[in-house]
Amino acid sequence: MSSIIDDPASFLHDLGELHDVSVRRVIYAVEQSMIDIEVADLNWNFEGAADYVPRPARLAFTGVSAFSIAAGQNKFHTTILAGPASIAHAYAITKAGTTRIDIVMSTSEQWHIEFETLTIHDNEILAR
Repeated sequence: MSSIIDDPASFLHDLGELHDVSVRRVIYAVEQSMIDIEVADLNWNFEGAADYVPRPARLAFTGVSAFSIAAGQNKFHTTILAGPASIAHAYAITKAGTTRIDIVMSTSEQWHIEFETLTIHDNEILAR
């Protein structure tokens, strides 16, 4: 199931800013202007709640106009590459049809993505 997210800021807020969501894979397709972020469970922040249901998904950013990763406090650590990465929090802002999402990883790196459309593909894991 796929759904286009009309209000990325509210979407992230409603999911607890993706706190502790584990990133499984990131694909940046420059020629297609897209970034896919595969996560193990979008609902991880709510684990333990009575109505908790795991939600493996893929976040598909299209119309990507900018992407950067800023080093964290320890500019030489390789935590993101050496093992599972998790999100500390994520938030978004939209201006003039372009949205920027800022993702702060638990290791303090910051990912910045400017895009036109965010689509969530529930239970869709990229082919290995």
